[in-house]
Amino acid sequence: MNTKAIGAIIIVVLVLGGGYWFITRTTQPAPLTMSVLTGGNITFSYAESAYGLVDSNDSVATHPANLPCDAGFGFCLYRLDTSKGNAGVAITARQDLQTESACISTPPAGSSATAKTNEESDYSTSVFSADANASVYRLWDGSLCHEFVTRIEPESNVAAVAAAQIAEASTDINSMLASVTIASSGTEIVFPK
Repeated sequence: MNTKAIGAIIIVVLVLGGGYWFITRTTQPAPLTMSVLTGGNITFSYAESAYGLVDSNDSVATHPANLPCDAGFGFCLYRLDTSKGNAGVAITARQDLQTESACISTPPAGSSATAKTNEESDYSTSVFSADANASVYRLWDGSLCHEFVTRIEPESNVAAVAAAQIAEASTDINSMLASVTIASSGTEIVFPK
């Protein structure tokens, strides 16, 4: 996580799929916080020196040309230094997956993959792997389904360099996923491997 103080407090209120999302950035080494007023809330951390964040309501002009997130994302966390390849996580509140079972077991569109799941007393998670460089993670927080779609596209065609770029981006993305918590309870989320 970036330990340098960056800017003043910025609070952005967004409307996304019928839910209200609040994003708070602080000048201290604190996580980016997203709260969904329709039932649940999540927090996660990322290195602001290495990754940027845009939301679906930002002007297209503010989006980098090569976002690693498909259309329809709520938020897109993306690697700033694209000389190492394109990498990031699309984060979306899945209003269409309204039950725990639907959230953790419904395959991504166009896929018949079976999920690896983890069910705890106050949340459930799943992961669907599309390929070595893309996965779909889901979190049911007790009332809302959150989806995290990861994508890593190495810049280099040289196998050893591409492997190093994928490994570096995977480490960053896995650190972000390992930092996900349910804010209201402080519960740390464990996604299946």
